[in-house]
Amino acid sequence: MVQRGDTPTAEPVAAHGAVGTGVDAGDRSVAAARRGGDRLLVLATGLAAALPVLVAIVHQLWVDWVPLGDDAIIAVRSFEVLSSDPPLVGMPAGGATGVLHEQAYHLGPLLFWLLSVPSRYLHPSLLPVTVGLVNVACVVGIVAIARRRGGRALMFVVAAGLALTLSSIPAIAHAAVWNPAAAFLPFTLLVFVAWSIACGEYRLLPVAVLAASFAAQCHLTYVLPSLTALVVGLVGLAVAWRRGRLAPGRPGVWVAVAALVAVVCWSAPAVQQLRDDPGNLTVLRRAGTSADPKLGSKVGERAVAHAIGVAPWWVDSPRGALKRIGELSVSPGALRTVSTFAVLAALAALALLGLRRRRSDVVAACVLSLALVAALGVAASSVPKTAFGTVGYSLWWASAVGLFAWLTMGWSAATLFALGRRLPSVSRPALAGAAGVAVVAAVGVVVAVDANRRDEPIDQMRAVSDRLQAVLPAGQAVRVDAQNPTDVFSAAGFQLGIVYAMRRDGRDVQAPSVARYLGDRYRRDDSASPGSARGRRPR
Repeated sequence: MVQRGDTPTAEPVAAHGAVGTGVDAGDRSVAAARRGGDRLLVLATGLAAALPVLVAIVHQLWVDWVPLGDDAIIAVRSFEVLSSDPPLVGMPAGGATGVLHEQAYHLGPLLFWLLSVPSRYLHPSLLPVTVGLVNVACVVGIVAIARRRGGRALMFVVAAGLALTLSSIPAIAHAAVWNPAAAFLPFTLLVFVAWSIACGEYRLLPVAVLAASFAAQCHLTYVLPSLTALVVGLVGLAVAWRRGRLAPGRPGVWVAVAALVAVVCWSAPAVQQLRDDPGNLTVLRRAGTSADPKLGSKVGERAVAHAIGVAPWWVDSPRGALKRIGELSVSPGALRTVSTFAVLAALAALALLGLRRRRSDVVAACVLSLALVAALGVAASSVPKTAFGTVGYSLWWASAVGLFAWLTMGWSAATLFALGRRLPSVSRPALAGAAGVAVVAAVGVVVAVDANRRDEPIDQMRAVSDRLQAVLPAGQAVRVDAQNPTDVFSAAGFQLGIVYAMRRDGRDVQAPSVARYLGDRYRRDDSASPGSARGRRPR
């Protein structure tokens, strides 16, 4: 046997090389088979956790979904991405607009970019399907990161917890183009990606930048938590880089790719800010620094208590649109308050213990959890009182924060106190893996079956748009208006849906009464009398 440091002759080297090559090849084959099996297990577990989303996708296809209301605004703006006048900002921001009485918008058009092709060239029902498929990819990505960070045990726990978390938001949001819903799972992915980056996984930097940009541009309420997750991940990465704990490779290349992704994602808002006066960022800054009364620290504390205190929002099924609004209006009970302080104290203690034992992964997870909880408190307290009605959906991301906090607490305790070593070894890992997938699938099935799918009047919307397309001459421009509506919200929702149907039909459209949602190109007025989709000759 040749010892390290020996200088053998050429013949022994050749002999040992031949034997070693055979052994190495066999080892590589076994390792490749194991990696393939692990990937299949991750995929199966992710799809099991994503069952509520998959069911929502099938449901949207089954009901032959068409957009109206806010969804129609998104569809129209997405349709215009591939035009000479693409949108440079996001959806209208009601809260900021209400503060200043000046139209403000969410930060950017990434959601419109995502839906640009299906909105223009494919069936309308493929818009929510596209978002749903992105959500499925996010779930699988989260499961894969959990597998990398904590092995199969953490992977199955995260997958089951994620499926359970989906029950805390309305089922209609699992595959919906509405911007607060579309951002939920990409933001949840960002949280896990940021944790992995803080542990030195620099190759995930472009994914983190893309997910953070998408969530922040979808809805203003995601700006602070997305920025918080990104900063914690980058700080952790910088520490790992300085201490030489990065994996072999070229981190600088991935940093450059992430910077390029950021430039592309934020190019449109930057152009709008420079082109228009005032730019959207200026309007948003005015809204954020206005003297309008905010909900205040009490509401922020209640949001934190409901996010991580017993029983947290992420295990609580929604019981009506006003449920979270009502919960933020009253003080939490003693159990919720005490358990909130217990969770925060446990996360802080585990972070300090992880620091002492040089477990950077534990420290990163705990610090990220605490930072996100703080961001939740600040974000909730900063909501204008005039926009209090929006917190029922704008704080959906609190479920993701609560899930991560509880997972971090359990996993960190198990890691630091070596609880896994006290468990009996698994003699048949394949059977154990199948059992884990089955448990996750069972949770996913329960969530999907228990979902309350309250559909909008899409049948009526489809009937109206089909009838208009049938009676209006081909190519004729139209003006869409409402005449003495009895329900202003339903009227505007149908108007917006008609605008999208007419645009898809290749028509020039005017809609002055809803132009504030769609842009100046729909504001043009002429001599046509107001009416419901009244036709006129193009000019």
